[in-house]
Amino acid sequence: MHTLIIILATILHATAAHLLYRTSPHQRWHGEPLPRRNTCRRAALYAAAALTLYLTTFGSYGILIYTALSLTWLAAWPLIAHTRLRLPTWHPKNPLPALWRLLNRGEPHPAWLAKTAVALTCGSLSALLLATAYYRAHAADGEEPRYLAMWLGGLAWLTLLNATYLLRNGASAWRVHLAITLIAWLLYRAT
Repeated sequence: MHTLIIILATILHATAAHLLYRTSPHQRWHGEPLPRRNTCRRAALYAAAALTLYLTTFGSYGILIYTALSLTWLAAWPLIAHTRLRLPTWHPKNPLPALWRLLNRGEPHPAWLAKTAVALTCGSLSALLLATAYYRAHAADGEEPRYLAMWLGGLAWLTLLNATYLLRNGASAWRVHLAITLIAWLLYRAT
């Protein structure tokens, strides 16, 4: 029974995130964006139902699971829409000019491949450093900080992954994530 409830909650959750993505004027699905007022109301209803199902199944951990899945679904829909429309065909001859163009400023464009790469490399490193710094600062408190650091590390990485797609282009994503990684490393060294 728990499996069916979890499947239903996941479907409701994915549908809510998809509806919120479809209301955006920058969405990449075929057709016009959905009307904002009615669609946001329906998405909020689906999200509330999913949260209720998670809370009844997992108790207070349902809030953490709901937050992690929200960040995952909101980051996944632009990737799904982009691969559904066309696949990337970028094959540079020389990697150095391509790297220079990637790190250089430019016009706003989706650049989901570059943003995903920086979120996977620098974002995961930043989340690991932040979670380890938290654990080192609270290591004398017993076993609870270890489990809390594990949850906080996952949520920090999902937050960074989701926030990466809000940046202007791939170069700005690299600059911002390198700054976050530097700050996380300084916090790690300070503990």
